[in-house]
Amino acid sequence: MHKFPLFLLLTVAVAFPISSHGHQAAGHSSRGHQAAEHSTGAAGAYAPQTAAMWKEGPPVAARFGVSISRDGSRPVAQEDWYLLRDLQRIERVRPDAGLAEIWERDDRGEVSLKRVFGNDSRIVEYVPGELRARQMDVPWESLGSVVDPRFFATLKRTRTVNTRYGRASVLRGSIAGERIELWWLDALALPARVIKQQQNVRVTINLKTLHFTTPENWPRADMMEGRIFETIDVADLGDRHYDPFVHKVESLDAVLQGVASPRR
Repeated sequence: MHKFPLFLLLTVAVAFPISSHGHQAAGHSSRGHQAAEHSTGAAGAYAPQTAAMWKEGPPVAARFGVSISRDGSRPVAQEDWYLLRDLQRIERVRPDAGLAEIWERDDRGEVSLKRVFGNDSRIVEYVPGELRARQMDVPWESLGSVVDPRFFATLKRTRTVNTRYGRASVLRGSIAGERIELWWLDALALPARVIKQQQNVRVTINLKTLHFTTPENWPRADMMEGRIFETIDVADLGDRHYDPFVHKVESLDAVLQGVASPRR
């Protein structure tokens, strides 16, 4: 699978392949996504209205399940992801991979990134200027929505459905040879479901749990930080290309470079 910048949460899975030993959360079933359909009139290009969510929207704690299957078989790989979002901080956690990202935005709108590599016992920090220099200054709305809103123009809305998380617009289209189906929760600026199909490979993302306060037992980046023995400024990695860890960092950087926009 090649990198596909529309889905930020998924593209990191390309850089770090999902383990085939991932777990399935208790109580999860396809019945959670049964929905009543409602006609929307003529189908057409769709423009999400997410700006208000980033000015006054409530904090969100979301758990996503990602699975990969081939030839219509049962999933060969699956993993849970956690997204914790408020107006000034976005945290994305992959406990099975021992990886977390913490994005923070200050009062001037400057964004910084801290990556926590729990399995490697290292933290890599990116100041705002370094993100710009590396062309990794991803729009804040994209980081917190999982799906990059700039790519919605390539999809067509076919209908709306009622899900247990609210009404969703069902969008479909094809990009770079990949068939996409997206169930988009307008009120939350989050996907309820994403299906990405290319040839015989199918990747599915399902929103499995949603809260407006983070449950105490959910994994957090600071849980991994207790295992850290080295904090590195990303600018100091330039002379360490021989290090496999640096290759890991660069592969994640490349994913973000695929979705970043010029500084506005």
